[in-house]
Amino acid sequence: MRRKLKRAMLLLLSALAALLMLVGCELGMTKEQALSGYDLKASVTYYANGGDFGNGNTTKEIWYKANSRPLNIGVDPMPSGTSINLKYDKHDFVGWYHVAVDQDGNLLIGENGQCTLDMEKPVDFSTAVLLEDDAWHLGALWNAKAKVRVRLVSDGVITDKKGTEFDPASDTDIKVSDYLSTNDYKTQLDVGKSPIDLASGSAYQFVGYYFDQAATQPILEELRQQEGQTEDVIIYAKYISKEWTVVKSTTDVKNMIMLNMKTADKKFYIARDIDMSTVDAFAVSNGVNLAATIEGNGFTISNLSIKKTKITTDFALFGNVKSTAVIRNLTFDNLVVEYGLNSSVNVYFVCLGIEDGATVENVTISGSMEIGGMGSARNFENDFNSCMFGVFATDEMYETEHPNGFKVEGLLLKYQKEEITIK
Repeated sequence: MRRKLKRAMLLLLSALAALLMLVGCELGMTKEQALSGYDLKASVTYYANGGDFGNGNTTKEIWYKANSRPLNIGVDPMPSGTSINLKYDKHDFVGWYHVAVDQDGNLLIGENGQCTLDMEKPVDFSTAVLLEDDAWHLGALWNAKAKVRVRLVSDGVITDKKGTEFDPASDTDIKVSDYLSTNDYKTQLDVGKSPIDLASGSAYQFVGYYFDQAATQPILEELRQQEGQTEDVIIYAKYISKEWTVVKSTTDVKNMIMLNMKTADKKFYIARDIDMSTVDAFAVSNGVNLAATIEGNGFTISNLSIKKTKITTDFALFGNVKSTAVIRNLTFDNLVVEYGLNSSVNVYFVCLGIEDGATVENVTISGSMEIGGMGSARNFENDFNSCMFGVFATDEMYETEHPNGFKVEGLLLKYQKEEITIK
């Protein structure tokens, strides 16, 4: 009995001694001890590359036991105490990459521990395999954290459903959004949705996000964090009164021109550049006279096509610009109009005339006008000195009297098989 107990005690002491040796090696072993004591044949050196491993250390070396077989470091358990706990203030960890080497095979690691990464060699730990005597050097790829800060642009205080008031004069953030922690770092903002949950019956409407406070540079896609960006970006959410009709689609443009620009109390707010090239030519009715307000905000409506086949009275796209009309800071690029005449009438590219009281400022038009049909353009019978603006004997007379009004920068005229560049 004593012999058995003595033998059990010896076995226990031997196990404890082995355990102490194991712990001692793991806590303070040298490379030589690791190689001799554990037969560790492969190593991976991790470089925090700007960050640290939670204890101030910027590198971490891990040795693996090969056991005469490949070691999958993404599946096989790591040695005790080798967890990777990275920290880098205001940065998101993207992934591990192999450290790049120069033409002589030397690792590109600076004195500060920052290393150059081989961006064509990301490490996929689900398939990463170490062979015997491998020595990998991996560096962390980071993306600096930056936030998107939204400021309010409006002509008054905006109230949300909870009764919270947002004052544009306060110059404070109405919303703060992070970039998503993905490789392309898209912002979490929905660029088509109001950042303020507007109260029911609010007198204001959301127009859109803009890069600038003047709301001249619209944001039409999700923002993406730029390479190396560390500073927060400030963008602006524009709100206007509901008395305005916001124009930001091809349908909005078509409705404005076909249905509503002749109505004096209509107000249109152009919110962005709009390309009409995907919309077939559409007709406007006789007697359409511009009487509404169109605030262009410096934007461009391009490739708009108007086609009307039966013109029986004097005609122009904007007709007689009425005394109530306001149109300013707008460009029509490549405006294409095709008219078919059923009688002898005057036809103009822009307007028949402008009444006193109307406001036309900084409206630029370029494009082409084609006139056909069974009738004739009376004002074209002798020359083409007055083909853009009515009332005036020549186009130059209009431009002299209204230097900041309608301005035609290019007009290709097609009439009676003639093709003439007017501007």
